[in-house]
Amino acid sequence: MKTIFLKKSLLMASILAAAGYAGFASAHTAGGVIDAAGNNASATDFASVSCFDDGSGAPDYLFIQIQDRSAPVQGLLMTMLAAKGNQMVSTSDPVSGDPNPGPGVKLRGGDGTYYIAALKTAAGARTFTVSYHCMTSNDNHTGTEITALQLQ
Repeated sequence: MKTIFLKKSLLMASILAAAGYAGFASAHTAGGVIDAAGNNASATDFASVSCFDDGSGAPDYLFIQIQDRSAPVQGLLMTMLAAKGNQMVSTSDPVSGDPNPGPGVKLRGGDGTYYIAALKTAAGARTFTVSYHCMTSNDNHTGTEITALQLQ
């Protein structure tokens, strides 16, 4: 059964604390299984993230990070992209199945809509978790909402 990629997690704080990122205690995560049948090398999950001032301050950037929680498979890794306007950043989890996510990256685009995508490098089902955080210029968490656009 296909797991929904963009389900907000109530266990967010414990996941981030375990990964060493307790500073983002009010942040957001999502995850699931991409390409459950394991036969679509180009499977991609796609979403929009809206960054807005929720009273914590004006958004300055979107922070993203991905963790491949599947057992290691040679040549099969997870990557995450974020885009806004004519800017794009990417990050990958270089070690599948370990307790650590890949490095986080920032896309400085202010408030508004960002697009994020989770993809993989080859055919095969992957279980993963993504973190996405709208942040102010003072590194405070601010308004963040996500909408799933494509789930594979």
